Amino acid sequence: MSELVPSYLDITKLAIAGFLARCREPTAGSYRVDLRCYLRWCGEVEVDPLRVTRAQLELFVRAMEAGEYAPATIARRFCTVATFLKYAVIDGLIPNNPADAVTRPKVEWQGQNRTVLHPLEFAALLAAARASGGNDHALVALLGMIVLPIPVLRAIREATDGRDHGPILTNTFGRRLDPGGATRRLRRLCARAGIDHMISPHSLRRTFCTTGLVAGVPIRDMQVAMRHADPRTTMRYDMAQANLDRHAAHAVAAYLAGMSSG
Repeated sequence: MSELVPSYLDITKLAIAGFLARCREPTAGSYRVDLRCYLRWCGEVEVDPLRVTRAQLELFVRAMEAGEYAPATIARRFCTVATFLKYAVIDGLIPNNPADAVTRPKVEWQGQNRTVLHPLEFAALLAAARASGGNDHALVALLGMIVLPIPVLRAIREATDGRDHGPILTNTFGRRLDPGGATRRLRRLCARAGIDHMISPHSLRRTFCTTGLVAGVPIRDMQVAMRHADPRTTMRYDMAQANLDRHAAHAVAAYLAGMSSG
């Protein structure tokens, strides 16, 4: 990230390095893109990225809106900046976080262009991956189940085929499978399973969260499984919020019906 800020802003470089050091890929890569946008804007309007005011951050949001970014992109990028400034406060680099008082961009669930598989589609994808071989089965199981239940452990054992070192997932040349290769492999498996969505590895993470919530897993348990610090982040992964079968009115009606029948 050193090329993103002028050389004299050593404190900003330190803040960015410290912020990104707490993240792993692909999250760190996404944060880099968002911070690059923020730092570019700061340079254009001659604002110190760490000494920004609430009013200036409001203008940053307006500038992104004028740049015709999608609402979900604006919300994500502002969230990254707000989190960056929060950790700058924690690190003692600034006294307070001006983003706390900024009106957060809101994105309606219907406006989120995010791919997620229906549970039946996910089951079909798992079946196609299992039939394709151990490497593909482990890929889908690891991405779509996150933790390691017995079926995932079996898939890993099949993928490693007795190896006790090296990468779990490999490409056709026996080297470590990179994100691009994982995406291409997933799309081939989706085609075999009759799924026409444009699926990425992260789509299966959203699928895991959505499927769990549809199955009745409490939001707190799903938050822990997803390793989210904030339950609001977990809710953003729930792509079945518009499912009327899950509406609270059904539970209330069933409860009242039980009372009246008694």
